[in-house]
Amino acid sequence: MNLSKNTHLTRGSAAVVVAGLIAAFTGFFSYIARYANLDSLAGTIDESLYEQITQMFIPEKVLLLGGTILIVIGAIGIVWGLSARSKVLRAR
Repeated sequence: MNLSKNTHLTRGSAAVVVAGLIAAFTGFFSYIARYANLDSLAGTIDESLYEQITQMFIPEKVLLLGGTILIVIGAIGIVWGLSARSKVLRAR
């Protein structure tokens, strides 16, 4: 691999990490904002209904899990790209 390919790999991996962070924070803060608004209902409505409306919804879980997976994949790509880049620089 040449140095240019390693730079593009590292930049692409960084973009994957940023996308993962955005997705994970969107899912997490969506849940936190909804929970904060509905927390005042505790004790005023049926307990099973309260648990249903304050649990994490599937889209929030998908965003959180998918974002975390993207962060890990991107971090691995960054480390791999940087190590390959350092090998190229040492070979010069």
